[in-house]
Amino acid sequence: GSGAQLLSWRGRVLETYPKAERTEFDDALQELRIAEMIGETLSTPSQLDERVRRKIDGKPVRQILLDAYAAKQTRLEEEVLLLRGVIELNAAREPVNREAAERLEFHLQQEVKRLDGLEAELTRIRRRCAELKGALLTPPTSSPEGGKGGSAPPARPQAPSPTA
Repeated sequence: GSGAQLLSWRGRVLETYPKAERTEFDDALQELRIAEMIGETLSTPSQLDERVRRKIDGKPVRQILLDAYAAKQTRLEEEVLLLRGVIELNAAREPVNREAAERLEFHLQQEVKRLDGLEAELTRIRRRCAELKGALLTPPTSSPEGGKGGSAPPARPQAPSPTA
């Protein structure tokens, strides 16, 4: 089935990649699956895998990662907007008693904590996309402390088709 083909393709393409990059790619595939599930009618897992395979077919790994981050960024930005609305509504509520006030305060704290986490994740996504696009690529340099500066990994060659 297409799920097995996708896994086989992933193994061939990523066998020389460091573990962190393989993990990032797996996360990207999962995010593309989520985007397909959100945007489409119900499908079987093999139909979903087939749509993801068609979406990534022939693209360089770097572009697949960028596409997945864009999908995740859109999804999280929508969640942030909804959560801000919930926080605004809850902040305007008038609790009827002390117990309700404590419960409301607890929920508001949890919502704000979730909002902070989403915003931190969006910042991380934007930074990683900039790295992948080359905006933050800097050559390694010696620092006064004797350390090395960082750089993003080089662009990987175009991946062969996942249907091959």
